[in-house]
Amino acid sequence: MKRAVRQTNCCRLSSRTWSMGSPPFTLWVAATYLEDYPRAVTACVEAGGDVDTTAAIVGGIVAAHTGAGDCGSVHGVPREWLDACESLPAWAFERSAGNER
Repeated sequence: MKRAVRQTNCCRLSSRTWSMGSPPFTLWVAATYLEDYPRAVTACVEAGGDVDTTAAIVGGIVAAHTGAGDCGSVHGVPREWLDACESLPAWAFERSAGNER
């Protein structure tokens, strides 16, 4: 993962809290690790800066491509990471009376 941090420095992309630097950085990481979700998210964490935002953006992009689990050389969101997530509360699935479709 250190490679990702060095390359971002060379490319002058930024993972810092400066909002204009985050989109290019996240797109670069997503393109670089498009088929490896764990490596993509880890690259954001190791780069530092606004880690929660950059990892969330990159994670969303890469997960949309890879899905969950492994399929050949494509590494999606690890099943054990998904299993460690809390379940959503029941109210999250209820529809309010005014929002019926």
